[in-house]
This record gives sequence, C-alpha cells and structure tokens, in this order.
Amino acid sequence: MGDESGNSVPESLTDKEKFKETVKEIEESSKSNRNKDKFRSSSLNLLKQSKENPEDVLKKLNELEEKVKESPKDVISINDPDARLMKNKKGKWEWDYNAQIIVDEYKGIILTSYVTQNPTDHFELIPSLEQLKTNLEEIYDEMPSNFQFSADNGYSTDQNTTYLEEKGIDGYISTRKLSRKEKKYNLWEKPFQKDNFDYDAEIETYICPLGEILYRRRTYEYKNKQRTSYWTNECKNCIMKEYCCQKDNYRIIQDYGNPSKIRMQRKMETDWAQKIYKKRSKTAELPFAHIKQNMKLYEFTTTGIKNTNTEFKLYTIGHNLKRIYNEINRKNN
Repeated sequence: MGDESGNSVPESLTDKEKFKETVKEIEESSKSNRNKDKFRSSSLNLLKQSKENPEDVLKKLNELEEKVKESPKDVISINDPDARLMKNKKGKWEWDYNAQIIVDEYKGIILTSYVTQNPTDHFELIPSLEQLKTNLEEIYDEMPSNFQFSADNGYSTDQNTTYLEEKGIDGYISTRKLSRKEKKYNLWEKPFQKDNFDYDAEIETYICPLGEILYRRRTYEYKNKQRTSYWTNECKNCIMKEYCCQKDNYRIIQDYGNPSKIRMQRKMETDWAQKIYKKRSKTAELPFAHIKQNMKLYEFTTTGIKNTNTEFKLYTIGHNLKRIYNEINRKNN
C-alpha cells in the first residue's frame, strides 16, 4: 500500500480489525470533546461512510483536495469546503461566510444582500454598490442625486475611496480614530499616538494633545505613494518630549497613502460628516440584529456558498416583508 519513502496508507486503515479500533477510538474521543474537536467528528463520519461507499468517499476526498488548492490558507472545512475561517465578534475563529447588506436609512429596507468567502470587508464595497446600481436601474435611470453611502472602517481602502470619488458617490467611511471613539476605546493608554493628535482642516495642521501646533512641512513620494510630514520645533522644550518623541528631537506626524483616502479621512474629521455617519449604527445594525435574534438565524442550515447565499437572501426578503407589512399597517391605522 505504499513505498519505502513513507508514502503509504497506515495499517490502521487497511486492516479490518485495526480499522474498527480506529473508528471506535475516534468515536469515543468525539463524544468527550463534542464541542472542542469538530475535526474528529467530521473525520469519523468520513470513516463510517468509507465502510459502505469507499468510492464515494474517495471522490469526496478528491473534491476536497481541489477546494484546498482554491483556499488562500490551504485549509478547508470537511463539512463545508466553501466556508472560510473567520474571527467572530467574540474573537473566536470559526468556519463561516461574510454576510453583506445595504440598507435604506429611511424605512430600513434591505436593498442588496449576499454572502462572500472574504473574511474581511475590504473588497466588498464595490460589489455591493454595483449590485445596488443594478437593482435601482429597474426604478431609476441613475443613482438618486441625494444618495449618501456610509460604511465602517473595515471598508477603508485606497481602492474603495477612489471608486467613490470616480463614481461621484457621496460616501462616508469611518476612520480608525472615529471607530475607536465610537467603541470608547481608551486612547489615553498611549496618550501620544497619532489618533490623539487633532487635525485642523482650515489651516492644515495637526494639534498635539498638549495644544502645540504641528505645521505642514514637507510633501514627497515614497514607494509611489504621497507622504506629507508635520512637525514643530517646540518639541525640544516640551516636558513630555521623552514620552512623545522618545530619542528624536521632535515628533513627526505623517499622512500617507492614496490621496482619495486622505481626503476621506479629512472629511470624517468634521462634525457634519460624523453626524451623517452616526446614522449607520441604527440603519445597518438593526436589520442584522432582527435577522439574528427575531428570525433566529444563529447559523446557516445549508452548505456551499450558492445555497448559503440563497438562504441568506430568503431571510433578508422575510425582513423586508415584515417592514413593508408594518408600514402598510401604520398607514391604515
């Protein structure tokens, strides 16, 4: 069943009696670690299937091998090869899909919905808006002139901010600083990090936590990206120089990256932009809460991205029907 190099099938799987012992061992282990070791449970199911239909199991293993090649991390779930490892809100890793929606702020109707294998939101803004555009073309010839779009910091990429500008979409994407502020992140654990320096858009300067102005000094390109440096010579006389500048004579704050992303960051520094963005917390989060808590979507009951996508869309349709029913009821009463 193999060669001298060690590329062989273990005797525990080829000998009938030892095979039975292996299955029994995994079965007992699965019972004692049912919630901790799902891999053993999945392996056990495959071993049991191999007793009855070895050809089907081999076929499945070949399909899994192909799926592994497609996976960016060279690891897949035996139960659902299309799922990807993602970190949930509790900080635990699980096999899952990333659900995306765009919601109308006025009535809470879900305008677009789909699931993706991407564990982050970085690449989902453009597909979402393109899908929205397609959906709205059935009603409007073009995007409404008063259309505004907001998204959290997970969508803050050079590509996304450039897309919004090129398409003329009035977008509001949160910055890391704003997200930390909303989550009441303790910025003062590191009082002199960049997020604690305020930016004054009128005079284009940064203001340090002690009130000193850092002026715009230099703009240059580094690795094909524009960088702008701000500093002040007053740092050398500051009583907190040791903590803020460390071994340097003055503290340098830099803006770098795509110009469109920097413009978005500047926009989100203003009170009026933050006021518009603040609506997102209720607009986007409430439908997710309703689908999860009231409609009991704690986990998908289907497998495969195609089936899971259909299942999620059915839940969003159910959400919309409930919203429409309540609106009709309100108008009639």
